[in-house]
Amino acid sequence: MSHDELYVEPAALIRMSGPYHDTADHFEALRLRAEGLRTRYREAWGNDDLGKQVGPQFSGMLEAIEGHAASVHANLKLHGDGLHVTGKLYAEAEGDADQTARSLNEAFAGLPISKRHTAGAAAQNPEAEPV
Repeated sequence: MSHDELYVEPAALIRMSGPYHDTADHFEALRLRAEGLRTRYREAWGNDDLGKQVGPQFSGMLEAIEGHAASVHANLKLHGDGLHVTGKLYAEAEGDADQTARSLNEAFAGLPISKRHTAGAAAQNPEAEPV
């Protein structure tokens, strides 16, 4: 089992969510634009043979763009929200760990240095023989 440490900078993680949300907004704007074009030109093709052929293809293409843009928007938003929430959770955990460390330091502050060191070493390596 590895004892490598992982450090996460919560503020950086929260900042990283911004570009995801910004890009998600661009895809939502694209979806709305395609929807507007489809609505505007729905009846523009007429009812002759050419209009009956081109109109549905044009509308179908815009519907596909809307669907893909909506999907990308949802995925980017989900990942951006995940980064933001994870950053907040790491920040809370870091704050809790700092508070716990301060509390433990205060609790053991009255012990002589040698006993504090021995107690800490025994906690880290319970199989070690007492000093």
